[in-house]
Amino acid sequence: CRFLVMATGNLTEPRDPNIPGIGKFKGRVLKTSRWPEEPVELAGRRIGVIGTGSSCVQVIPVLAEQAAHVYVYQRTAHYAVPAQNRILDYEVFDHVEDRRTLLGAIENAQAGDTLTPALGRSRPAADYTREGQLERLEMFWQTGGQNLLMVFSDQAYNEASAEVVSEFVRQKIRQIVKNPAVAEKLCPKYPLGPKRIANEIGYYESYNRDNVTLVDIKEDPIVEVTENGIRTTRSFHELDLIVLGLGFKAFTGAIDNADIRNERGETPTSGWTRGPRTLIGLMTPGFPNLFLLTGPGSPSVAGNLYQLNEFHVEWINDCMKYMAAHGYSTIEPTAAAADRWSDHVASLGAKSLRTKYANYMVHVNPDGTRLTIPYRGSMNTYYKEATEVAESGYEGCIFGPAAAGGSVADAPATF
Repeated sequence: CRFLVMATGNLTEPRDPNIPGIGKFKGRVLKTSRWPEEPVELAGRRIGVIGTGSSCVQVIPVLAEQAAHVYVYQRTAHYAVPAQNRILDYEVFDHVEDRRTLLGAIENAQAGDTLTPALGRSRPAADYTREGQLERLEMFWQTGGQNLLMVFSDQAYNEASAEVVSEFVRQKIRQIVKNPAVAEKLCPKYPLGPKRIANEIGYYESYNRDNVTLVDIKEDPIVEVTENGIRTTRSFHELDLIVLGLGFKAFTGAIDNADIRNERGETPTSGWTRGPRTLIGLMTPGFPNLFLLTGPGSPSVAGNLYQLNEFHVEWINDCMKYMAAHGYSTIEPTAAAADRWSDHVASLGAKSLRTKYANYMVHVNPDGTRLTIPYRGSMNTYYKEATEVAESGYEGCIFGPAAAGGSVADAPATF
């Protein structure tokens, strides 16, 4: 091929379990991200779920309704907020139709934000009375979804404001979960926002069931998986099925699995030891004609992926047309250009609370320095900056000429 476009996604390659004895288990082991198409027999089964991230938050209530018993092995509690799924009636569609002018606001929203006009614009938490804070928090809770990330305008970088939101959600957990000890184990100790929050339907209510047991593996670590169950330091539970929700090899997993190498034997991520190095999240030095759709350094998983994919495809298409018109066969960013862009991305995320806490959107170097991987400016600003690269004649990129006497289409394959 002449060009290689990696549309493999940033959260597609699941983490492998590093659990002693997992291969010995005689029952079935399933990953939430690789769930089989055929129905799985759950009725009457004893099921162990390892993980309490987004996928497991959705899976656990369904398993609990059918299984004989569900044992949830939790390392770190995660915030889960009501999905509030509902049928969209004509009143909702009319409301959207009447607010076409909000498209500009959507484009200027911080990468990853959702827009719920009825909730109004937010202000810093300190601008509200305590009663005003609670009223606003309850309104956002009832609306559901990711809106709780935007209750106050400063909660993404102000620890005190973030704590107001976090404690509100913890109190909700304590109200829902009847066993106080279990409720406390389900309450995250970090602020809401730095880690991905999950949308739930009946998740916390599941822990009120007699057939659901929470195992805190920070207090009671898993020792091994045996032929018929999981042994921790304090207990052993016989199981018929183990469900793994261990997250993903974020950003690099699918790229590494493709095993793409340049003439020096390097992979695209070989030079990313101190964090991803890309130009606008689309190209990386040393790999001409390689494009990374929604790659690190773009809004990526923190943005509107449908919109971002469309923009990236059009950007790549325009780039190919430019190359054809100018007789170029290859394009790649310089190391200096990639470094400048990566520093820019890091500076945008530096003030965010996200950089202070372990999560898949933050790269942590051995010296303790941290940088946010996705671009954290507004979507509109990103589009503007990426477009400026193209309009400048792809400043920061090196072009290779077509073969002598041939056209760009006749040039040798890059990979």
